[in-house]
Amino acid sequence: MVPPLATELQRVATAPYAVSLKTLHDLLTAPSPAAIISFSITESIHLWATSHACLLPSLACSVVTSLEFCPFAQRVLEILAKERGIRDAILKHKRSFLEGVLKSAMSTDSILPLRSPSSITRSHKPSPSLLS
Repeated sequence: MVPPLATELQRVATAPYAVSLKTLHDLLTAPSPAAIISFSITESIHLWATSHACLLPSLACSVVTSLEFCPFAQRVLEILAKERGIRDAILKHKRSFLEGVLKSAMSTDSILPLRSPSSITRSHKPSPSLLS
C-alpha cells in the first residue's frame, strides 16, 4: 500500500498542468493518524525524494508555479524545502528565487515573515552548485 503523502507528491510531480496544492498542504500540515504509519512527515518526504530523484525537478517546477495562484503553495514550499534534494531542485529551477525571497523578506511591507524557512532556505547547509 502506498502512503497518501507519496501518492500526492507523485501526482503533483507528474501532472501535465498547474495543480492545486491543497491536498498536499493538508497531508503535510495536519496528517491524520492513519496517514502516519511508522515515519514522520520529514522522513516520508526524504524517502520519497530519495526514491524519486528523477521527479524532483518536475515537483520543484509544479510547486514554484503554484506560488502564483495557490494560497497553500508557500507553506508547502517551506515544508518541502527542508529536504535537501527538493530544495536544490527548486533553486536550480528558479535560480533567482532565493534572491527574490530574501529581498521580499527584508522589505518593510513584506508578506513573508522575516524568519520564514523559505526566506532562510536552511542557510546552515551549502547551496547547490549553480554556477558550475
